Amino acid sequence: MRGRKLSIFALVAIMSGCYHVTVVTGLPESTTTIDEAFQMSFVSGLVPPAELQAEDEGCTEGVAKVHV
Repeated sequence: MRGRKLSIFALVAIMSGCYHVTVVTGLPESTTTIDEAFQMSFVSGLVPPAELQAEDEGCTEGVAKVHV
């Protein structure tokens, strides 16, 4: 029984978590920023959140940096 509880705890610990990624494209940065506090995804990121259209937010020259 103890082994089963340990296995369940280990599975929960592995399946939960956060990630941190920064992508720099080389374009010059501007003062325009897009801040999305939360993007919902499921199954540890296998089902991605909806796409964000940067052109609609005023980034007409492209994106310089993406911080996730």
